[in-house]
This record gives sequence, structure tokens and C-alpha cells, in this order.
Amino acid sequence: KDAAAITALPDRISYLFRYYLRPVYLIFDQFEELFILGTEKEQQILAETLVKLTQMEAACRVILIVREEFIGQLYNLEKQLPRLFDFRLRVEPMGYSKVTEVVEKSCQNYHISLEEPIQQSTKAIYDNISGGKSGIQLPYLQVYLDQLYRDAFLKKYPDQDAPNTETWPRLTFNLPGIKALGDIEDVLGRF
Repeated sequence: KDAAAITALPDRISYLFRYYLRPVYLIFDQFEELFILGTEKEQQILAETLVKLTQMEAACRVILIVREEFIGQLYNLEKQLPRLFDFRLRVEPMGYSKVTEVVEKSCQNYHISLEEPIQQSTKAIYDNISGGKSGIQLPYLQVYLDQLYRDAFLKKYPDQDAPNTETWPRLTFNLPGIKALGDIEDVLGRF
């Protein structure tokens, strides 16, 4: 059943393209799961389907998102799709200065103040996420800031009703709140 759905993909993409006259983007997130959970037959069926998709006249773009340690697993797929690695982008962990920039700009965009001294707050956020390692992954920062936002929101609006005057209510991230949130393992556990 699943194999039939995958092999029918080129026809469905062709139909979508003809109907909407717009390029179709297929995004395969966590593509490494194909190698962790998929059988050899499933891998082969998907590889053949991807080859067909790249040979279609309809505008179809395929984006594969895969963890770096699984890049070697794409060797067999590269034999069938020689241009597989022509357009690649490596998302690297962010260092302290990039994290600081993301935190400050995010706070600015969403009406969040960072309690003075700002450098102390951003350093505490970075330290809580990095766990002493150099660099942090963007998804961890996203989850951390989301949880920090939720905590600050509940403290300021315990009844969970935000004022209707602004799209984003004014909040403050402070050092005690950042420390209370804990390190990334605790945050991910609660998330």
C-alpha cells in the first residue's frame, strides 16, 4: 500500500503542476529515518521514485533534510542521482555571538525585554542550552525560547488572558527566570 503511494507520486506531482502551474516542493525531513526504519526494498522504491521526479517535465524540487552522520548512507542513492550533492547546505551549530543576535532580535520582534545587563541574560541562555559545549543547535534554541516565553507569560498573566491591546504582550526575560527554567535537558523533558 505505501509502496503504491510512493510510486504514484510522480503522476500526482505532474497533476498538481498542470493544475496550478506552480513548482511543487517535496520536503523530506528526517530523511535518515529511511535508513533507520526502512527496509532495503523501501529504500529502493523511494530511490526509483526520486529518480523519476528529477526526470519529470513538471517543476518539482526535492529537499532532503538529513543528519550529518547519515550522509554516508546516501551513497547508493547518489549512484542513481549523481547530482544529489550539487546543491547542499550544512546547518551548523550557532556560536555565542549568533545566539546573542537571534535572542536579541527575537525579543525585539515579540515585545520582550531582556533585563539588564543583557549580556548576562544572553550568556545564561547560551550556557543553559550549550551545556558547556561549543555551539548550539537551532531547534534547541527555538524550544528553549518558546518555553522561556511561556514561563514569562504565565508569571505576568497567571489567568492566561493576554491583554487585547497588542498582538504580542510585553514580557521580560530576567536572569532568575532563565536560571529557573534550567538546562536544555530539563526543558526538553518538559517539552
